[in-house]
Amino acid sequence: MHRLALIGIALLLAGCGWLRDQVKDPEVTFRRATVTSVDFERINLDLELAVRNPNPVGVQLSGYALDLTVGELPCVQAREQQDIDLGGEKTANITVPVSVAWVDVRKATQSLVQGKQVPKDVPWTATGTVTVANPVHPLELPFEAAGELPVVVPPLLVPTDLRVVKADLAKASLEVDVRIENPNARAVAIDQVEWLVEVEGREASRGALREPIRIGARKKDTVTLELRVASTELGLAAFGLLLRRADVDVRVRGTANVDTGVGVTGWGFDTAEAAPAPSQTKESRTRRKVPGSGRTR
Repeated sequence: MHRLALIGIALLLAGCGWLRDQVKDPEVTFRRATVTSVDFERINLDLELAVRNPNPVGVQLSGYALDLTVGELPCVQAREQQDIDLGGEKTANITVPVSVAWVDVRKATQSLVQGKQVPKDVPWTATGTVTVANPVHPLELPFEAAGELPVVVPPLLVPTDLRVVKADLAKASLEVDVRIENPNARAVAIDQVEWLVEVEGREASRGALREPIRIGARKKDTVTLELRVASTELGLAAFGLLLRRADVDVRVRGTANVDTGVGVTGWGFDTAEAAPAPSQTKESRTRRKVPGSGRTR
């Protein structure tokens, strides 16, 4: 019976005189796009489609095809073979998973943004088809979709100052100021921070921040890391620079969780290897000399 029904609808769709006028093509409607996960590599979306069959005879859907563009840059092609029975006068829901890499979004962003600020969202559009299977010729049902993609880039860390609070020939207590810049158009919250500080290429100290750091959209804040270092661990040459309050090479790296405003993601940070956002300069991304200071608190 099911095969007869398919043949019947196929003949109707192929155009059998006045019967063809009584049959309408199924319609595809874009309902919504939902962010399912996000990190600093890519963003994953579910595009939800509804396929309505206005005819009394059921059909079978055999798959979909979709092309998604961010700005004017093609970013995603999705193809899926998926058999779905769509009854007469019924509606079937189809979920199309889409994964967009931020490297592609950044390419599109360069042509969309005036200036160097990271945009809050970038527009995307999609065109595609849902296929109705039949023995004569597959029927392609077109659809269009559009929306905005939230843009997320990692914060930027820059060591700005190192203070020798207390020191003798064997050990020293230090404070390192690290500026955290949020280039995003959404506020972020940084939590579960575990850090390691290197001075002149040698590990100086490691620790964790107990309190979350909240930074507003396109704002910056400074955190102070407290270090306890011994001359035997840091090396006499680097330790001597600290005692003389000379400029030293400081690198800060570690891990944290970041609430981006559209999802929470893990973050591995390194002031020597930070990926640039559109507003970040080359000088601010690299490991840098930090001025030594004899100031105390």
